[in-house]
Amino acid sequence: MSQYHSRFRRLHRLFPRRGLLLALLTSALFAAPQLAQSPAELDLANSPAALENKHVRAVHLSLPPHPVVSIKRLPFECLLESLRDASIQMTPQSGASQRWEALTGSLLWVRGNIGFSLENSGNTPADLFSLELRDSYAFDQLVIPRSDFDPVHLDPRHFRVVLENQIVRALLTHFGAREESPQAQFAQGLRINLADVYASLVSPSGEHSSASGSAGSVSWQPQGLYSIHNLASDPLDVLYVEFRRPFCYWAEMTWPHDNPELKAFILSVWEKVRRQWYKSLPREAKNQEKGLVTLQFKIQKDGSVRDDDMILNTAFASDALVEAARLAIRKSAPFPALPDSLDKPEFETRYTFLYNLLPHPPGCPVNDPDNPAP
Repeated sequence: MSQYHSRFRRLHRLFPRRGLLLALLTSALFAAPQLAQSPAELDLANSPAALENKHVRAVHLSLPPHPVVSIKRLPFECLLESLRDASIQMTPQSGASQRWEALTGSLLWVRGNIGFSLENSGNTPADLFSLELRDSYAFDQLVIPRSDFDPVHLDPRHFRVVLENQIVRALLTHFGAREESPQAQFAQGLRINLADVYASLVSPSGEHSSASGSAGSVSWQPQGLYSIHNLASDPLDVLYVEFRRPFCYWAEMTWPHDNPELKAFILSVWEKVRRQWYKSLPREAKNQEKGLVTLQFKIQKDGSVRDDDMILNTAFASDALVEAARLAIRKSAPFPALPDSLDKPEFETRYTFLYNLLPHPPGCPVNDPDNPAP
């Protein structure tokens, strides 16, 4: 103890009027070593969500360097996604810890109902998203069919799979300045911007919708067939997390609510297309290949349909199934002339072709919420 008294006397001679400072220093010198505190438990289920719906709950998580953070167990499977390069040690409550070299856009799968701890071993904060997958135990729901219009199949230069299982598929997306992709079929899922994004989604009919956002933002993307256009002079970097289930669809056509004559006309179109389609089902469909195709087309006043007015709207299917759907509409035309009560030169509608799929998939609404049948 004499060494501490000697230090105290030297400090008193140097700072005779700074009693408060000496008291603090003395307290620090003589304080007994403190026991290490257990890491505080973080409850992600009750933390503020950056995005939440019935399928997923996304929570932003910032880990300071070195302290261990304990994560309360989540009832569902979870994905951890890194927004910047980091080195993370993940330790489950039961099981061996694992090192995660969390490069920007990389993912770590975490089982449900198991608590775990995270330690950022770097010297800068780690920036993560926790993605709680609420459909991860819905094994009775349909998985999306294979598609020849899949973005990875059509455009491997811009889309790369970084994780895939029966629940999700994650695509790392990179575009150079002003680059664009061909039209591809995307499933519903999350879009996470890894950098500032200034882009547009272009539908088969030529409609543009914004896909812009700041770095670290997360948004819900409904399923759709579209091309991506990077409008910026900077690269576009996005992580797209597709949800493989539930796979929802609706077989109804476009229904008018205030014109019985037009409704009867549409039903006659529906019957004619269905009969023609059944006559020319391709071999792939007879071999139980699954698929969903929606075609949007315009019927002219005289009942004819021009090829340029037939637009592919949804294509969770092979090329053979898509072509069989197109052929069914071509061979069904001309349809009866448009009703006189429709004071327009043409009428636009759509038809959904289900190949070896149930009329109403489990876990989904019976009718399209955006276009309910009467």
